[in-house]
Amino acid sequence: VGVPTIFLVAISAGAVLMGANTYIGNGPNFMVKAIAEEAGVKMPSFFRYALGAVVVRPRLWATALRQAGRMAAPGWWRRPPFLPRPDRRYLAFRFETHAGAADRPLAPRELVAYLEWCRTEDRRVRGTRRRRR
Repeated sequence: VGVPTIFLVAISAGAVLMGANTYIGNGPNFMVKAIAEEAGVKMPSFFRYALGAVVVRPRLWATALRQAGRMAAPGWWRRPPFLPRPDRRYLAFRFETHAGAADRPLAPRELVAYLEWCRTEDRRVRGTRRRRR
């Protein structure tokens, strides 16, 4: 085709190594899910996967609860279903700024990476406050 081999190797390596950070990186996951569902295999929902991803990481439990509280819609206790869920518009905004599409589901590993980042930042901020005293 006339493209130097080194360029093809670099593009291929970049696609493989960075694929998990892009929308395309979730393509194989969605393909496997679609094939399994077509074959009649019941697949867990995103929330079940996400819950499983957090449950096996006890160090993230407090962070997950803290983030759920931070993202909860104001006055959530006054409206059914009386759960601290984020406002749908806020979630759509967050998904769009994260993945480029408001309707793209978040992969459980992305949720874990986000919670790890929140945990690190919370600890950094708390450390800064302690040093000021």
